[in-house]
Amino acid sequence: MAKHRSPHHNRWRSGGVALAGGAVIVGAVVAAVTQTGRSTSSLSPPVDLLTEASPTGVDAFTIGPYTFDPFTDLVCSYCAEDRIDPFPDFSFPTDTSEGWTTFSPIGSVAPLFTLGGGTDSGIPIAPQFLAVFNSSGTLVGIIDVSNVMTNVIGNPDLEMTIVGSWLPDGVQISELPTGAVYDIQDLNLPIPDFPPLENVYVANPGLSPAVQDFIVTSSGAQNVDAPVVLPNNFGTLDLQNLLNVNAAATMAPGDAFTGLQTTADSSISADAFTIDAFTFNPIASSGAVGYNTISFLGGAPPLLDLGGAIIEGSSLLTQNFDVYSGTTEVGSIGTDEEVTTLLGMTSTEFTVTSATPASGETTADLPAVGTVYDVFNVSPLGIGDDEIVYIATPTSATETLVTNSGDVALPVPFNAAIAPDMGTAFAALSANQPYDSVISPLAFTIDGQTFAPENSVGALATSFDSVPTTITAPALVPLDLRIGGGYADGFTLASQSFFVYEGSGSSATNIGSITTTVTTANLLDFTSTEFTVTGGTAASGATAALPADGTVYDVLQLAPDVANVYSATPSGVVTDTLITPLGPLFYINLLIPEIDAAAPLNPGDAIPPGLDVASAAASAVEAFFSF
Repeated sequence: MAKHRSPHHNRWRSGGVALAGGAVIVGAVVAAVTQTGRSTSSLSPPVDLLTEASPTGVDAFTIGPYTFDPFTDLVCSYCAEDRIDPFPDFSFPTDTSEGWTTFSPIGSVAPLFTLGGGTDSGIPIAPQFLAVFNSSGTLVGIIDVSNVMTNVIGNPDLEMTIVGSWLPDGVQISELPTGAVYDIQDLNLPIPDFPPLENVYVANPGLSPAVQDFIVTSSGAQNVDAPVVLPNNFGTLDLQNLLNVNAAATMAPGDAFTGLQTTADSSISADAFTIDAFTFNPIASSGAVGYNTISFLGGAPPLLDLGGAIIEGSSLLTQNFDVYSGTTEVGSIGTDEEVTTLLGMTSTEFTVTSATPASGETTADLPAVGTVYDVFNVSPLGIGDDEIVYIATPTSATETLVTNSGDVALPVPFNAAIAPDMGTAFAALSANQPYDSVISPLAFTIDGQTFAPENSVGALATSFDSVPTTITAPALVPLDLRIGGGYADGFTLASQSFFVYEGSGSSATNIGSITTTVTTANLLDFTSTEFTVTGGTAASGATAALPADGTVYDVLQLAPDVANVYSATPSGVVTDTLITPLGPLFYINLLIPEIDAAAPLNPGDAIPPGLDVASAAASAVEAFFSF
């Protein structure tokens, strides 16, 4: 079934209440929001901006005493040559206009989720400027934010991190400091009579308390520091643990290991912990015992946030450990580190990149280079100081629930020490299309066109190109998260060329070849491969057209011979079909909200008209925002 893109319509709330927010996200990944330290300067409010931005503009929204109105086209605030002095006396162009700046997705697992934004080398990929008005409607300043967007089964989430501000002379907006995070997500579950919910989350060091979270229903906004009553007799939600996540603070890798610290470890340091035969003592770059500083990279706080990743072979976060056998130091290791928080629970992964034995020891006495350790501390769930410990080498992987009463072996979702294989998801599709094997054992058909991988010399490939791992969290039950490849700020992290055939099987005709950007994912123990067309060369005499640049294909393996097959074209045609041994079973986009992975991300999709937290929950919110 094909569906054409229609304009997004935001929902209105009764009684002036309209908040977009969220309660569940399943894998907003790779999106990065590194908090960028930026100075503050002052300027007089620009006259031309006053004619465009407005506290009553169509995109304006209110949180606390301030109304924010997004606008575009601020001159060169992110040009590389301005980074040393990022706030000189900027001029405002005459074409400054109200509205949100759209941006391309980084990657997706359509139709489950899509994501985009973040930063590259500390510079926002998706910057946005907002005029700030007080309750009287007077312009009091301008802020710029780094945007991250995710869309989970049709529920958009916008995370905004303030990275700087322009303030008129004599005015200081101390309540909107650099590093403050605002997250707004819509949740519309496909459950009969389940009330639509929104959530607005604030992590702001300029406020007291610094973390607030509100669930919004048709009856108004409620602070989650008390049970939230749902309409339609759906009971209450106790979400107070959401307030334990401060997305404006640095992450704490050591929180994952608290239950692995033995009495003997304390003689080494307060941060030392033991996994199997080794005791690890973290050493920061300064040489002191402890962890290197890590900031939130992005996600959808307070539910899921990520820190650290591998981009173009380089780690965004490294960590050294001194390694002990018992209390005897046997050497040290260097690692690439990644940290994830899920509902306030911490998962920390470190992959050994180097091993230096102590005097009299050998590398055999240390963890092997390439070994992956991942520990997920599930104690906030109230089941004791328990951890899920995952260990992987290139030849094996184990996952164990470690408790005070004994260890329990768990199923292993994947081997994080081995690079992901984009062909895993395609195998489920090829299993139902044996006729394509006459072209290539790796060929598969989507929307009437057959794709077969092309190698570097222009011949049919016998294997798919390799996909580097971008981020993993294999112990992060229930997500078992793994992302490979992707596209970040103009850089392709994994690619694959395909020959394209019109039709399938022995009657197929070669019509040319295409280049693509590839993203792989393992989520909920399902495997997905997505490829986006970046260019194409038609075959001589071909009459059929190649897929247009920007077309997105995604194959999600649900079982060895069952796959969800998704495609989206730049012209707005979206198809989504479940393929089984019995053939196309049904169209999945009849069951869940549609995601258009080929369309630009629009931050405004997460914010309905009329967003006004202060008027929605007058007593609680106004007290919270009374500066």
